[in-house]
Amino acid sequence: MPNLPKWMADLMETALGSKMPVFEVVGADWISPEIRSVVFKGDLQKLKLVPGYAVSFRVSPTAFRNYTPAYIDPQENIFQILAHIHGKGPGAGFFAGLSLGQQVPVSMARGRRIQEAAAQYFLFGDESTVGLACILQAHFQQLGKHFSTLLHLGQGQSELPAALGLGSYELVQREVDYDSHATMTSTPGFTILDATVLPKWVDAQFILAGNGLYIQRIKKELLGLGIDRRRIHAEPFWVPGKSGL
Repeated sequence: MPNLPKWMADLMETALGSKMPVFEVVGADWISPEIRSVVFKGDLQKLKLVPGYAVSFRVSPTAFRNYTPAYIDPQENIFQILAHIHGKGPGAGFFAGLSLGQQVPVSMARGRRIQEAAAQYFLFGDESTVGLACILQAHFQQLGKHFSTLLHLGQGQSELPAALGLGSYELVQREVDYDSHATMTSTPGFTILDATVLPKWVDAQFILAGNGLYIQRIKKELLGLGIDRRRIHAEPFWVPGKSGL
């Protein structure tokens, strides 16, 4: 539940204290004007992190938000979050304001495992999913799988994928920035959604994350192109006009 009355949020944080170990901020840098890298150090064994899973932060007295780590190092007991700082939401304000040495409670990881039997993987996402792209790229490359990211980014973000070390990606830029109440009338024009190209990837796994409205449209398009729904893994991170998911 992303938003709660303050008394209930206080009660949850106290009751779940053993499942919300405290981590220290040991790194805080801006990758771009909208992407901030924050590195946390603590007892990773208590979080039980798996690539693709999310952890939760209390980002205001009444709000919790989920974030997917971009990097995990069990030996150093650190993990990294690439936070999209956009608008005036509580999550953006929280991550923009974090400073070195700050102590932050972090919830245990949770999520749905992505099946690992496919040979090729495609992640569709936006600025909110660049951390997920980074960790899945490393994970699937280690497994000897093909991994590519389909990124739908705002103007001025064309250098972001390379700056993050993403290798195989296709970028489609938005003509205008997201409007919190906008109606999505079409899906981004990625090459892979071309009916003449998709058959070579018919056995691939498609991971759809980020904007929930675009996820609905792309899933419908993939199904229409003959992709088995069992090969589509959907994880909406946000929906225009809604506060938290």
